[in-house]
Amino acid sequence: MNLCTTRYQGSSGFWGPGGIGDASNQNILVGDFSLTFSSSGPAFSAPLVALEARVSEAETSTPGQATFYGALNSWIATDNREPLSNLYGPRYETNLLVAKTDLLVWRDPKV
Repeated sequence: MNLCTTRYQGSSGFWGPGGIGDASNQNILVGDFSLTFSSSGPAFSAPLVALEARVSEAETSTPGQATFYGALNSWIATDNREPLSNLYGPRYETNLLVAKTDLLVWRDPKV
């Protein structure tokens, strides 16, 4: 971020060409998420997917391209964020006596 703000990703001024809006194009954010199902039940956590800002590539800087935040900024590519991949290779377990594999998937409807 270039500054603290109460605006969200769809607000005017949040994104700016080349990272000059509220959000910068520095690729330095990392994090994880957690899901908790009840106060005494199971919980799950995992790393977040890294979204890279790429200003110099046509895929992430040309209006009309499907960038990650494209639906929130009218597809004008000011967010410069790469879209989610459409190809995944997750780990999985085939021995059900050892572990269980669940896959949580979110797909951008591009609308």
